[in-house]
Amino acid sequence: MDTDADDEYKIRHRFPVIGVEPVMFLYMAAFMTTTVVEEQFFVYKACSVNLGYPKNICHHINEQIYKNYSTQVQIEVSKFHQYENIASHAVPVILAFILGSWSDRVGRKLPMLLGLMGCLVYSFMIFINALFETWPVEMILFTASFPSALTGSHLTVFMACFTYLSDTTTSEQRTLRTTLLEVAYLLPMPIGVAFGSYLFNGPLYRSYGGMFLVNSLFLFIAIVYTFFVIPWRTRDSLEGDYNACTIKHFSNTLKTLVTKRKEGRRLLLILCLIGLALYTLQRGMLCFCFVDSNNNYLFTLIYLFLPFLPFGYTRFCRNRISQHVCHSCY
Repeated sequence: MDTDADDEYKIRHRFPVIGVEPVMFLYMAAFMTTTVVEEQFFVYKACSVNLGYPKNICHHINEQIYKNYSTQVQIEVSKFHQYENIASHAVPVILAFILGSWSDRVGRKLPMLLGLMGCLVYSFMIFINALFETWPVEMILFTASFPSALTGSHLTVFMACFTYLSDTTTSEQRTLRTTLLEVAYLLPMPIGVAFGSYLFNGPLYRSYGGMFLVNSLFLFIAIVYTFFVIPWRTRDSLEGDYNACTIKHFSNTLKTLVTKRKEGRRLLLILCLIGLALYTLQRGMLCFCFVDSNNNYLFTLIYLFLPFLPFGYTRFCRNRISQHVCHSCY
């Protein structure tokens, strides 16, 4: 009996109740299902509304006979992406210095819900933009990108998921649970692209609105799961201001970064941040390298005249290979 009890304790201790992994899986499934269709929707909007080209041309813009039209569409979409990147990332850059310290006081559930709701607002408003065919592509900035950014969107979701994991695991469990969370992050990448390609070219009959409704459904399920399953508190609250709009959260974040740590860990942390900053910088500078989904699609559209379906299969294969390599590393 003692042996059975010890075995049961070891299992529960090493494999605790699954918590935040389904949230990450559903969030990534939503994102990857529409990741290529989203870019094609921007191209279609810029072509049919902003430039006023006939819908027949816009639906077949990838064909070589429309190369001159495609070039003009490329310019229009590139301009849109410049403003879209500002609208989507200006506020999260500021929130990055606030959310960590604030979530230490209010818990991880509230930021997680805010981030998921921000993503839901974005997906649903893209659906609305698809319904109103006369709205130009710039309307996405005001109705979807900026409102979503006010919640931190993707930044908030990732921050809340990984800090929740840190709060609810011991040092012995953390490596395994982090691996499981990374699996929940990586697994939807190839599956989502393949699923999105199937829906768009099959049951949904190339409906942009329908695709983003599916995206919204995944996010809605994630919100419901988070609300009913994830606890409000995973640790004792720290003393301090519960208001998010305070300079104290900013200073607390900087103090966390510069606090002296054992075995040179402060230096390692700073080097990791510098490395991530340089990685993000090169993604922004190398526009036509295959590192960004938006540029991938635009590149293949203008140089390879590759339609959506083969491009979706290409991304499926790329994500599947990346996933296999990452899992091998674990």
